[in-house]
Order: sequence, then C-alpha cells, then structure tokens
Amino acid sequence: MLVRDPPPAAIPASGSGPACLLLSLMTLASGTFIAWRCVNAGQQAPAILAMAMASLLASPISWTHHWIWVLLIPALMPRHGTSGIPRPVRIMLWGLLALTVAAPYW
Repeated sequence: MLVRDPPPAAIPASGSGPACLLLSLMTLASGTFIAWRCVNAGQQAPAILAMAMASLLASPISWTHHWIWVLLIPALMPRHGTSGIPRPVRIMLWGLLALTVAAPYW
C-alpha cells in the first residue's frame, strides 16, 4: 500500500486564519476594482492580468506554471511610458516581475 504525505495546510499553523482571510479578500477586492477600471477604459488585457495577479497573490497555494501571467507585464507597458499607467504602478509591476524571476525558484 502506498503511503502518501498529508496535504499541506492552506494556512500555516503559525499564521492567523482570520488575518490571512482578510488580506486575501482585500487583495481580491483590489484586483477586482483594478480590473473593473481597466474594462471601463477599454483595456481588457490589463483587466485579465489584474485578476490573474490578485488570484495568485491571494491563493494559499500557487503552482509554478500559474505564474506565467507575469510574462504579460512587459508586453503591456510601452517603452516610452505613454501607456497611461502611473509611474508608481509601473515600478511595482517591474518589481513583481523581478521578484518572480529572482525568487523563490532559483
């Protein structure tokens, strides 16, 4: 008989369940708001990316191949900064891309 390890807990034993739930809901609410604003502005690709990133950040388990959405970040930001994306948001997006590439996979 094959013995399998128990599945990992969704919330670490050292973490607070209500705090984790609250932060996840805030992340999803922010992503939904951003996606809604993008759809109203006629920008469907950034809306999809916003929901994908919010889902990945809120999920207690994110498989490595789900982070492929991060590759859309550079494609959505023109080189000359005329995309209408505020500078602080562009900096955070590039930071997210760098963090995804640098860690924790390597």
